[in-house]
Amino acid sequence: MPLSDFLLAGGSIPGRDHLGYNLLLRGKNNQDALRIDRFESSGTILLLIADGCSEGDHSEVGAHLGLGFLSRIIERHVLADPSQIAQQIVWNDISDEAVDFISATAMEMGGSENYVETLRNYFLYSVLGAVITPESVVVFSCGDGSFAVNDKLVDLPHAAEPDYLA
Repeated sequence: MPLSDFLLAGGSIPGRDHLGYNLLLRGKNNQDALRIDRFESSGTILLLIADGCSEGDHSEVGAHLGLGFLSRIIERHVLADPSQIAQQIVWNDISDEAVDFISATAMEMGGSENYVETLRNYFLYSVLGAVITPESVVVFSCGDGSFAVNDKLVDLPHAAEPDYLA
């Protein structure tokens, strides 16, 4: 099946910590972010999901910013050489670039005196994604989550404080 035939959809519902009486929101934003990109020139599809840390006052902002930047980083690597996307060294490079972006953005937003607080309030989120090329599918994560492949559910390790890019 050509990748152009894939029908992609996504959605998100607020977690229980965001719900109040009678399923009404308690004034906290849904801290999830979703991004779906098709890179026609390489025939690649990128799926990204971020789950913001509920302790961060504005982690949905960082999650959306981070997925946008992460998409551009992955696109550069995929377009450079799609056959290398399953190599760990590529993911190390992608992770390093993402951390550099987050660090620089947090420094610009909060300055050195508020750097840690800015990271905590905006940039704590886990990421789960997939790169789909005509030859392969690579699923990757930073943090916890679950995904399914051919009816097989895979649960990533859950921790009270999962790994974050920041």
